[in-house]
Amino acid sequence: MSHNDQLVSRSAVELRRLIGAREEISPVELLDACIERIEAINPAVNAVTATCFPQAREAAKAAETCGAQRRTVGLLPRLCRWA
Repeated sequence: MSHNDQLVSRSAVELRRLIGAREEISPVELLDACIERIEAINPAVNAVTATCFPQAREAAKAAETCGAQRRTVGLLPRLCRWA
């Protein structure tokens, strides 16, 4: 099982904890794993009918910046506050 497969198989709660604790993964790394999975599986199941990967990448980078600046990342990545 690849690293990306391991990431997308974890629960959202665990992934949020790992990102929040600045362990193992970054928001951008998680997004890349999710996009890889969507692109691999979606042609067969057509579950995702519209994507906005560029906007998602901007939000992931904003969340990563918040983490690097030791600010907490809220529910919406662009809404950061000082810890």
